Amino acid sequence: SPPHAERRTALLECARTHRIERLAIRAIRVRGDAPQAWFGTATGILDDERTLAVLDTVRTRELRTVVTTLAGIKGAKPVVFKGAALAHSHYAAPWLRPRLDTDVLISPSSVGLAFGALEALGYQRAVSTSGELVLSQAPLTRTDSFGVEHALDLHWRIANWQVIAAVLSHDDVASRAVTLAAAG
Repeated sequence: SPPHAERRTALLECARTHRIERLAIRAIRVRGDAPQAWFGTATGILDDERTLAVLDTVRTRELRTVVTTLAGIKGAKPVVFKGAALAHSHYAAPWLRPRLDTDVLISPSSVGLAFGALEALGYQRAVSTSGELVLSQAPLTRTDSFGVEHALDLHWRIANWQVIAAVLSHDDVASRAVTLAAAG
């Protein structure tokens, strides 16, 4: 095969190692120096892209439901941050940003009501350690009618590490938050 084909394959393998293959594939496609067959039969990329785009659409719809539900709790002021926020604000398409869960920050005073509201949507809390000094977030999951699992990390501080957790409060973050149309 030509040297540029070997470089594309090596780039893709390296990108997979670092979990940025979606961006690498997009860059190769934008350059236009790879034959269409390379994207389909050789790597399965086209099927992967379609699957990821559909999955992201389902997850974005779920995220809207979660944000709307949490926003209905007095004082909760939900803020989507980390991976999902970056996916919807800095990527050409949100499915290009790999992520395992969605992180949502709420006010500490609304945690109990938020758990109740999310349980009413069908979310279940994972078994984990409790205690204010140990954790400042909780993982929850729900499987929807399509069979898609939605993983949510509900935060009431920005991180579990005490040295970082107090750097920015929920109010600090919420006061600077911007609305992302796609995520609601």
